[in-house]
Amino acid sequence: MQQDKEIGIVKVATVEDSAVVSDRLRSLLSELDGVHYIGNAASIDEAMELIRVHEPDIVILDIHLRSDQQRLNGMSLIPVIKAGWPDTLVIMFTNFSDHQYRLRCMELGADYFFDKSEEPEQMMNVIRQAHLQPAAATTAGQRKGITTADHSYRSVVSQQAAMLNAVPGSAALLDSRGVIVAANDAWAGFAAQYHLPVGDFAVGQDYLARIAVEFGQAGSGVIAGIRQVLAGTSTGYTTEYDCTLSDGHRRFMLSVTPASVMGEPGAMVLRTDITEQQGHLLARLTSESNLLAIIESTEDVIFSLDRDLRYITFNTTMARMVRSVYGHEIATGSRVVSVLEDIDPTEAKTWEDYYARAFAGEVVRFVKEYPAEGRTVYYKFIINPIWQQGTVAGVSCFGRDVTQYHEMQKQIQELNESLEQKVMDRTEELQAFSYMVSHDLKSPLRIIGGYASLLAQSYGEQLNEDALSMLRIISSHTVKMNKLIDGLLRFSRYGRQEMHTASTDMDSIVRSVIQDVVMTRDTPPVKVKIGNVKSALCDPDLIRQVWFNLIGNAVKYTSHKSVAEIAVGMVTVGEEDAYYVRDNGTGFDMKYANRLFEVFQRLHSADQFEGSGIGLATVHKIIQRHGGRVWAEAEPGRGATFYFTLGTAPTIG
Repeated sequence: MQQDKEIGIVKVATVEDSAVVSDRLRSLLSELDGVHYIGNAASIDEAMELIRVHEPDIVILDIHLRSDQQRLNGMSLIPVIKAGWPDTLVIMFTNFSDHQYRLRCMELGADYFFDKSEEPEQMMNVIRQAHLQPAAATTAGQRKGITTADHSYRSVVSQQAAMLNAVPGSAALLDSRGVIVAANDAWAGFAAQYHLPVGDFAVGQDYLARIAVEFGQAGSGVIAGIRQVLAGTSTGYTTEYDCTLSDGHRRFMLSVTPASVMGEPGAMVLRTDITEQQGHLLARLTSESNLLAIIESTEDVIFSLDRDLRYITFNTTMARMVRSVYGHEIATGSRVVSVLEDIDPTEAKTWEDYYARAFAGEVVRFVKEYPAEGRTVYYKFIINPIWQQGTVAGVSCFGRDVTQYHEMQKQIQELNESLEQKVMDRTEELQAFSYMVSHDLKSPLRIIGGYASLLAQSYGEQLNEDALSMLRIISSHTVKMNKLIDGLLRFSRYGRQEMHTASTDMDSIVRSVIQDVVMTRDTPPVKVKIGNVKSALCDPDLIRQVWFNLIGNAVKYTSHKSVAEIAVGMVTVGEEDAYYVRDNGTGFDMKYANRLFEVFQRLHSADQFEGSGIGLATVHKIIQRHGGRVWAEAEPGRGATFYFTLGTAPTIG
């Protein structure tokens, strides 16, 4: 997902009968940016009322609620929530961590399943990712008015997951960064069987960061192969590996192919259990009776050839495919390319080249398309050399019908194109709205203000003081309304303005803003302290607006002090560099901090401090577009400090 998408507040409710656990969840959620904790329900009835009234974006649900009589009754809430509020994410957070409970919850419609004792941080990561989705809404009214484009995004992701469930094996879609954006049920099932935290392989997680857990020392090669596919420098990557699952030792094939994910380059990862289809086949080639039993048990194409390219064996699926595509029958001992030599010599030569590479010791992988029954079918083939006493005595070929996968990719592409068109339509609507606001709304305001001024000038001597006072009120409110409209237009523009990132001298910007905002004020005196402010990669015009708003607020909220003090500098927060603006002004109560960065939300009355309530919302939007975060710390009467980071953009010097 692009960082310049508009991001909203995620509303989270918990359903937990343990006061200790619910307090712990409230504490964890309070530390997350962009999360509004609605409250906790200790029973089914309380939960339904809480969800009905507040319509949360996420419900964290326990399996066993002691306050109700029915055992494991928390699971019964899953289909109820999904039926009434299909866009709500359901997260199971429970001590019932057995694989059977995980799978049952997923069957009922739960989106995630986490162990209370081992996986709270993984759950918090999922909620952080939910905050980054453009469908998040700040209020119930906004939730009901989610834009068509936002609904389309959710629809695309939902349909991607549904289509992945039709794919044999465990499958997931990765975006260009390697982050999982959709996965089928078998994907989570594999993680559980492999005794891995299911949350580590959930939607929103970085799959490349989990490769080493699954592949061990071979992980670096797998990561390199996947990155080449994501970068568009490879048409596919395949590897085979052994692992021990809860049901024993298994052999898997990992296939990675390019895919379109929301109109951006991505990849599909398909993990297929080939223990029976391939591993046993190659191990038992010397036993004809066992071999025939194995290859006939699968719907995949399987055949083997000797050095003269004559069939040693083939299964019914192979014979049926040749009959369907070429209209010929095959037999043991016949040459595999004899049919093609008469029909298409060029294709016959292509297959001979594939076989030659396999006889040279290479494992050859490729995809072929065939016309069949009025449509095009796609098969993915793997040709393996059969080694005997150090030489290649023959080859075995394994082919799988991947037509469904290609059709799914086509549907995803069509959905992406539809979404892109809807986003374009939405952009045009926003531009039309901006034009309407800037012209159709401001024009009546100018007329009202002008007539009020003209009336005061022309008939002022005939009006009493009350009438003149009313005219002054009309004029002042038209000016105020005009400023609000200008603020809204700027706020909208900062969300759509193209970013131009460059190395930016932060110190120079800070001093320029202070000269413009602080030094032009006569009283009260302002003491300004400027610390070390490193340069950074950012959009200099947008970041100047951030400094202008934050320093301007510091000046405004210290105006009642006999001596105003403002400090600008940097601190290290975790592994990030954070810029800050600190003042000794009015401050505010931290329990209202979640309202600071919302449009038109003010913690002080207009009589105390003038303003439109858009400045901090603008700061929030600009910092989010840079991939960073912004927050504040304050105390009533003792000032406030505002911090912001710039995400992954490194500081310089």
